[in-house]
Amino acid sequence: MTGSVSSVSSVSSVSATQQLEVSSRREAGSPRSAVSPRSPEITPPAVAVQSTAVAVVWDPIDIIILQMSSQEIKFTINRNSKVIDLKQQIEDKIGVPVGQQRLLLGEKPLRDDETINSDCQIMLYIRSCEAAEAIEAVKQNGFALCWASEELKGDREVVMEAVRQNGRALVYASEELKGNREVVMEAVKQNGDALEYASEELSGDREVVMEAVKQNGRALRLVASEELRGDPEVVLEAVKQSGLALEHASEELRGDREVVLEAVKQNGLALEHASEELRGDREVVMEAVRQNGLALGLVASEELRGDREVVLEVVKKNGDALRWASEELRGDREVVMEAVKQNGYALEFASEEWKGDREVVMAAVRQDGFALWDASEELRGDREVVLEAVKQNGGALVFASEELQGDCEVRAAAALLFQTGFVEPDDELKNVEEALGFASEEL
Repeated sequence: MTGSVSSVSSVSSVSATQQLEVSSRREAGSPRSAVSPRSPEITPPAVAVQSTAVAVVWDPIDIIILQMSSQEIKFTINRNSKVIDLKQQIEDKIGVPVGQQRLLLGEKPLRDDETINSDCQIMLYIRSCEAAEAIEAVKQNGFALCWASEELKGDREVVMEAVRQNGRALVYASEELKGNREVVMEAVKQNGDALEYASEELSGDREVVMEAVKQNGRALRLVASEELRGDPEVVLEAVKQSGLALEHASEELRGDREVVLEAVKQNGLALEHASEELRGDREVVMEAVRQNGLALGLVASEELRGDREVVLEVVKKNGDALRWASEELRGDREVVMEAVKQNGYALEFASEEWKGDREVVMAAVRQDGFALWDASEELRGDREVVLEAVKQNGGALVFASEELQGDCEVRAAAALLFQTGFVEPDDELKNVEEALGFASEEL
């Protein structure tokens, strides 16, 4: 997230950066490290710059760059410039490459995408070339941390850049940094599953866990603390992101109506992990089947599987769910009709009576020609029904009566579908080409 540097801060020696100070002094012999305190200031432009008819207003602010040698250089930049722009000016003026610059406002490291909007003093530390290269590498691919030296795997700034790019790169960080709260927070914000690599203490930290499940609800499975798995606020965040996270909630919360409702709204199949009582709760079941019709198969209550309103709601969105309806509703013509309109294959689960109903079968084969397979023997010999089936899927011809398989018009309709590329025979239809008689002179 883009930040803003807005306060004027005096910079004193920072104990946490003493190693960088040593690195900086090591490079003191390099021409790039030699800095003159009398370097000239950048002169602001005399006029506003015009670009696409929009004036860029010059609003200068002064930045004092302090170095470990106590030398300081003054830069004048435009208000709200990015840190990366300041770094480029530093490289241009004193020769320190952008990648080797580490800027701190007080003790806060400045990120390249932050803005500077007021006068301030900033401390400049010079990274080693190795650290600079590592940072560039992990910015492109966090997992590049795998090939860094042990020293760099323990470098907070290198690891921070790695986990910002890929939270799971935390696996390669030093044990010390796996226990660093700020590093772990960055990792789980990017990928909740990074919680797996956090220290035992932080994997049980409520705030860290909340960030992890907000990003990936299934990260709840990585939480060792029974207390947190039983925390309603934590679990609600998890199931809102992934309903299936309900599986990892405490037994008490899997029986909590509010939690379960949120879970099935996000993923109807989460009903599987609800308490038996709630799998028989009409409101919960309705929410689940509205989200995913297949959730009907998870309903504990036979009464609800026989609830006409519930089943109709389901089969309109997923006809295949007819398989889990009560025997009575699989014999209900309206329910069956809605199911086969949505998925012709649902004819398989209808009562025998409706497999012989011409209107029901016609609706089924119009949706999927292969539904002819489940039609009554009489209707598989019905010329109009078979024509509808092969028009939808030429391969359905193999399920027609022997007489209609030899019917020129039927075979022509089936052959046309194959030849125009609407249907491609699969392994199930190895004998279709022969049945269609592509080479027959009759056609």
